[in-house]
This record gives sequence, structure tokens and C-alpha cells, in this order.
Amino acid sequence: MAKKHSKNRKKKSIFRSVFYRIYFCVILLCVAALCVGLNFLWKVMADYEATRPVYVAQDAMKLFEQGDYRSIYNLDTAVSILNREDASEYADYMQSYAQGKTVTWQEAFSGNDTEKKYSVRLDGEKFATFTLSTTGQKSKHNFDTWRLTSITTNVLTPVEYNITVPSDSSVTVNGQPLTESEAVETGIVTKSNGMLPEGLASPTMTKYAFTLCLGTPEISVTDAKGNAQQVNGDAQNGYFCDLPTDDSIRLAFEENIMHVAKKLANYTSEDLSKDRMVEYAAKNSPAMQYIRSFNNEWCPPHTSYDFRDMTTSNYYSYSEDCFSCEVTFQYVIHYKKADDNVYDTKYTLYFTKGKNGYELYNFSMN
Repeated sequence: MAKKHSKNRKKKSIFRSVFYRIYFCVILLCVAALCVGLNFLWKVMADYEATRPVYVAQDAMKLFEQGDYRSIYNLDTAVSILNREDASEYADYMQSYAQGKTVTWQEAFSGNDTEKKYSVRLDGEKFATFTLSTTGQKSKHNFDTWRLTSITTNVLTPVEYNITVPSDSSVTVNGQPLTESEAVETGIVTKSNGMLPEGLASPTMTKYAFTLCLGTPEISVTDAKGNAQQVNGDAQNGYFCDLPTDDSIRLAFEENIMHVAKKLANYTSEDLSKDRMVEYAAKNSPAMQYIRSFNNEWCPPHTSYDFRDMTTSNYYSYSEDCFSCEVTFQYVIHYKKADDNVYDTKYTLYFTKGKNGYELYNFSMN
């Protein structure tokens, strides 16, 4: 007959079971491994997120949103076309251009895996593109890192200007001198070419070309003696600076010059003889030859004449012994039975110093 189990015998605990001990240890190890793995994955994901180029792009956009164009100047590839404008002028221009406009941006196409491009717009109009490139350095978990490498704005448009000045004058544009490399035409002849005594060079002009992007140029010109000269013209048609005048000649000789001009007019209307007129000309000069060959029989018989609105201007000195000036007036011929003839007259007179003072060397009638 089989023996019955004792009712007082205790059941065996699962914690004393080898199987359950191993089972729970495995569970604990799995949980620990999962926690380690999740922690590692979290760090990887955080590193990945931190190295995304969009964050560098957002920092770059702050430059535009805050109007920090001094910083943008150092990265803007378009500034290579600036010649005489500095960072301050660039920043002032850009801030004025962007004033009151809404700044937006979006990623643009780039066919390079190591490069990201973004388009910046002002009120919907394209304004700039900025580029991010990989730094060449990896993050802790081997992700690419990025940096802002360049900005290219689209509003800097070069405008070409030109200025023609006496060849021995100095020109500065926005405080910087023009150089020979910017001279597009040299040796431009002036009115006195072929009119001066042998051995005396006629002054020439030089034409310069330069470009600016920001505003209109501030131009100053000084002659060979360092005196400031007047600049004429405008940005659209170019600028011009005439030969330097010498008003000291006017003060000394204007009265005599007007006298010679009147006599020359009288000679052309046959109111002065040829012999009297050549007395005002230098010996063997072009003026004397022209007077001797001039046909002054064109004017009809008249009763008298007079001069109106006579002025002199543009006194140019070519040497200590030679100068020229322009004389303008109305030469009025009176007739007994006919209306007056009024001739608008302009002479350019060239004088050289002779034994009896300054004498007429050459002249042109304009």
C-alpha cells in the first residue's frame, strides 16, 4: 500500500529554482541592454539633429532679418564688382534697399551633396542666395557638420561712367584716384592744336572710364598746379573738365584784347586797311599771313558799325609768352536805306610776346 504525502510538507519556492533564476537574470540583462541601446540611440539621434544644415541656415538668415549687412559684406561674392565703395557704403545701401520689405527664404536646388543653397527674397523678389558647405569635420557620431561659406546678392549692378579732363590733371572718384589703367583714350587734341608757335605743345585731354554700383560718383579734379577745377556734365552723359583758365591774363590784357578783336572785325568788313591790321599781328605769324590773304570785299557799302555785348572768356596760358582767349560779340553793320545786319561773332585769339608787347599770333573765327 503506497504511503501518503505528509500534509505539512512545504512547497518549493520559485526563487530557489535554477530555471527561474536564470530566466530573471536574462530578463534583467535584456532590460539593461535595452536601456543602454536606447540611451545610445538617443545620443545618436541628438547628434544627428544637432548637425542638420537647417540650423546653420537659420543663423545665416538672422543676418538678413536683423539687417547685419556689415557681416554679410565679408561673405558677399558680389562685392567683387565694387571698385570704390567700402563696407560702410555697402551696408548703408543694402539697409536702405531692404527697408520695410518682408524677408523670406527657402532651400534651393544644389547638385552637390556637400553643399546646400538657400534663396532669400524681399517682398517675393529674389534678393540673395547663400551657400552652406560641409566643414570636412565629422561629429561624434560621424555626421557631416556645416558652415556658411558664401552669400551672393543680386542687386549690385555696375554702372559705367566717364570723365574727360586735361591730361596733366588728377582725378579722384569717391576719394580714390583714377589711374592710367582706367584711361580709355589719351592724347585727345584740343582747340589750340596747330595754332601755337613751333616748339610749343598744345595741351591734350584724357578720357577715363570707371564703374560704380552704389549711388552717383563724387568727383574732384585738380590741375597740374594743384588748383581745384570745375567738373561739368552729369552721370548720364559723362563728365567733363575744361582746360584750367588763367583770369590774371584777363585783368592785365582784356582791354587790349577787345581792341584787337574790334579791329579784326573792322578789317573783315573793309573798315580797316590791310596795312593797319597787320600792325597788330606778330611778324611772319599765321595771323599775318591770313590777314594778307583774306578777302574782305564781301560787305556791302554801309554808313557805320558798332559792337554789342562784347565779352571775353576762356583764358588759357600755354607758356610765359603765349596765351589765348575767346571773344564773343554782335557786330552790327548800319545801312542808310536798309535794315541793320547783326553778325553773331566769336573769335579765338592767340597772342605771343614780341618787342611791342603781346601781338596776335593766330586766330580762328567760329
